[in-house]
Amino acid sequence: MVGCMPTATKTYQTRWWQRLDDEKVLCTLCPRECHIPNNSRGFCFVRANINGELVLTTYGRSSGFCIDPIEKKPLNHFLPGTPILSLGTAGCNLGCKFCQNWDISKSRQMDTVAGHAGPDAIVQAALQTQCRSIAFTYNDPIIWAEYAIDTAIAAHEHDLKTIAVTAGYISPDARAEFFSHMDAANVDLKAFSETFYRKLTQTALAPVLNTLKYLKHETDCWFEITNLVIPRENDDPDELKRMCAWIVEELGPDVPVHFSAFHPDFKMMDYPATPHETLIQAREIALASGIQYAYVGNVHDHANQSTYCHHCGKRVIERDWYQLGSYQLKGSVCKHCNTIIPGIFEDKGPGDWGRKRQPIAIRDQTQFINQSDITPLSINGEEPRRMSDTHENKPMISFDADQEKSLLDYVREQVNAAVTGNDTRIPTLPDELANAPAFGCFVTLQMDDKLRACRGRWNQGQEINTEPLGELLAGVARDSALQDFRFPVISKNELSRLSVDISIMHSPAMLVQQGEELVDAVEVGKHGLVMMHPQGRGLLLPHVATENGWDARTFLSQLCAKAGLRKHVWLEDDQTQIMTFQTTLLEQGPPVEPFLPKHVSANAFDALLSLGRKVLSGDLSPTELPNRLTQAWPDELGVYLISNTHQSASALGANQSLAKLMTMACQSLAKSKTPSRYIERLVVLYNGVRLSAADYPNRHVNLSYNGVLAESPGGWSLSLPSSNQRTDRVGQAMRDCNINIKSWRVAQNQGHAKPRLTCFDLFVHDANQKPGAIDERPPAKAGQFYPGNANEIASQIKEVMDRVGGSETCEARAVMLPHAGWVYCQDVIAQTLAKINVPNRVIIIGPKHTPHGAHWSVSNHQTWQMPSGNVLVDTEAVKVLLDLMPSLKCESLAHEQEHAVEVLLPWLTHQNPQVQIVPMVFGHSNFKQLQELGSALAECVKQLDGQTLIVISSDMNHFEDVDTTQQKDGLAIDALCSGDEQSLYDTCLKNQISMCGMRPAVAVMHALKKSGEITPECIARSDSSSVSGDGTRVVGYAGVIIK
Repeated sequence: MVGCMPTATKTYQTRWWQRLDDEKVLCTLCPRECHIPNNSRGFCFVRANINGELVLTTYGRSSGFCIDPIEKKPLNHFLPGTPILSLGTAGCNLGCKFCQNWDISKSRQMDTVAGHAGPDAIVQAALQTQCRSIAFTYNDPIIWAEYAIDTAIAAHEHDLKTIAVTAGYISPDARAEFFSHMDAANVDLKAFSETFYRKLTQTALAPVLNTLKYLKHETDCWFEITNLVIPRENDDPDELKRMCAWIVEELGPDVPVHFSAFHPDFKMMDYPATPHETLIQAREIALASGIQYAYVGNVHDHANQSTYCHHCGKRVIERDWYQLGSYQLKGSVCKHCNTIIPGIFEDKGPGDWGRKRQPIAIRDQTQFINQSDITPLSINGEEPRRMSDTHENKPMISFDADQEKSLLDYVREQVNAAVTGNDTRIPTLPDELANAPAFGCFVTLQMDDKLRACRGRWNQGQEINTEPLGELLAGVARDSALQDFRFPVISKNELSRLSVDISIMHSPAMLVQQGEELVDAVEVGKHGLVMMHPQGRGLLLPHVATENGWDARTFLSQLCAKAGLRKHVWLEDDQTQIMTFQTTLLEQGPPVEPFLPKHVSANAFDALLSLGRKVLSGDLSPTELPNRLTQAWPDELGVYLISNTHQSASALGANQSLAKLMTMACQSLAKSKTPSRYIERLVVLYNGVRLSAADYPNRHVNLSYNGVLAESPGGWSLSLPSSNQRTDRVGQAMRDCNINIKSWRVAQNQGHAKPRLTCFDLFVHDANQKPGAIDERPPAKAGQFYPGNANEIASQIKEVMDRVGGSETCEARAVMLPHAGWVYCQDVIAQTLAKINVPNRVIIIGPKHTPHGAHWSVSNHQTWQMPSGNVLVDTEAVKVLLDLMPSLKCESLAHEQEHAVEVLLPWLTHQNPQVQIVPMVFGHSNFKQLQELGSALAECVKQLDGQTLIVISSDMNHFEDVDTTQQKDGLAIDALCSGDEQSLYDTCLKNQISMCGMRPAVAVMHALKKSGEITPECIARSDSSSVSGDGTRVVGYAGVIIK
């Protein structure tokens, strides 16, 4: 089974494959033995044939990281009570219809969910968080074996253990090497019949049994078995007896077995959850068969989750979920009868991690708060209560402008004092603020809208108690400056560039609602949420939902993810407790305006490259440049250049302009024996952060994608990211500059200026990131979404337009057209275009369906090549847009495989053969960003000569049944035709309408309203069921004219 392989995917060379011929390779990693054609993927989706080489596309890319109790894997006989760092990627080599992690294992968009972390970064994160081991889990690590093995090798160098959570579906060729690097494993024995494996997993049982026998008899890897018990499929007592008898006979009685509860998921939502009694029966069958250690899982069962000595029968490890209680082992020996308990136990006793789950981010740049940063409220069976207006300790939540400034200045100076050690500048808060009761607060520090640090504190008692606001803010501010271990400690040189947010919490209330009732109880924009569940806790601040455009349902699902739980736990599990709270948000920007590339247009960076070309030619005459390029910035900035001869040069300094730095670097290049004519790549280094030697290496593990400048008394070096994601960027910079960690620490402790290290954010601008830099964009979807040759295109369009018939046309300001395969939506396109005149300039804005390229992108091609003839890009209009939208990038990657624009071009050229286009795609954006994009678009249309038509490329609701699709489409169309872009945005989010071009539509509506009222009219509607006959998975289509 194969799938299309995007050409821009990053890859890693694999083992275990053979070349069959010039086009196909054979993957021998697992028993599927996929025959994979060139530029296609195997069944697992992550191993792909690229140009005749089998590569792994998810090396160094994780779907998430979390610190778990090791018992959650589940492993009950391996280092009990200790924390384990868990990670996974995407894809799977099984096709389980009951998959409990299907959103990860079935992911086909790894680029949208992936966090980047190489083996060394993962190991450093585990060491920093005091984990004893690393688990390869969530999806089967067999399919990303190279990534897991490299991480295991790095882990063993630091005495960390490694664990594979796997289905055991691996070939004999690969399993010896894979398991030689694993200290323990949990193998999912899904059933004991070939029929089950074929029907529900699309695999076979025999290879799994062979893996279990191999682990037992040919390795030292400790392993335990999990059996997910699914009603009506593998819960028959006779099958359980056969399975248990096989385990005892082939593996021995000392292999622990976990019987786990099934929860309806993925393609088996119509199955009931496993009754608790069924699990207990399975455990009793296992014990009766001779298995010494059998457990139940995914349910709360104190007795049957504890460990009992197989000899004397007494309890030796007490468990309440994953929380250990009484522990009666000395090393691995039962204290009651001196019998050795099988497993890996330590003489010093168990760990004390407990049952908490702590999601962590290795390269987290979001507003989400690290689980370790909050102290949760203890509920302990208390009745739900809301703080009433008459409560004597009601927090102060309303502040006038002077009070807001006092609080923000106070917090900023607390941060400054924590960093500099000078507390003389901390202002005194007025008594009414200092002594105001406070329930809790968070302090967030940001630089360039990216999270730099965030810490919070809130009441942990059974009663809703408060403490003085001044004391609370002082402690949290200093914690944010020094104690957010996800990032380097805040440095002196960045204080002037930090923005400060204070979220003052109030009005906590435990919700009594359960399941679907929670949706109506949560108010997005008002409520923050806390989740408390036996298997995890999480907190999200109110503005996280609004900034990401979430509705209440998404907010609750993301809260589950934050707590490390499946996204639908809030809907299914009555053990879930949700607390809402509200915040008063106070915000203060940086005291000094920093240099930020996002405020410099692409045209301005092109002008900087032109300056470089002049300097390289020896021309040092004055050049007129935008102010931001000639302005001297107080903070340290840098440029790194690569020329057309592949030579490089750099220049860095404080109180310099980019133009001056560019000139200095080009003058350095000009001295080379091999002359350079122009600059191919410009890298801007900004947002410098002075690093602390005390942080190395633990708080520097996330800097692999930053630039690091190392300076010593004898020289300096600059280390920039390369394709090697495992690089310790700071360590590399030290080695390049002959700095050792001891000398760095001594220098800092003694106050010496050097050696010192500074990390920078990076902005890359290539010479081809300008209008018309690339000649042609070839067709990507010809022969798929529409006919592949000119005659068929012309014939099909003529036939449909003739069928629609002529009508009186109008001058429209904008139009919305669908972009699906023509067979499904051509009538809607034709009926809509038949009513308007298509002018010579059309701006087409579609949604971004692929992960490639910039988030907001305009094409940098001169023409779009189509089977029916080339279509010119209006490069002058693109230049105007780039000046008005600094966040818009002029590039090609976002357009290479995108269909939203391409599908419509033959129709537009049929209506006007002289048409020129401006192709754009928008990624995920919140409402504020869409307003900004719309305002810039309005100004662009105003500046352009002649008439401009804006085309919104959008389908309507996706992949629900026909009745639901028609209902949701109606809601969205009514909102669009109201002319209120906020209504369209809110309607789609609230009702979970997957109208893919909703965001382009919102931006366009906002743009048009800048020059007068708008009158949208729906011309045509349909859905895919009218063609396919399938009413179960339907896509809707609509054509709308906006005058």
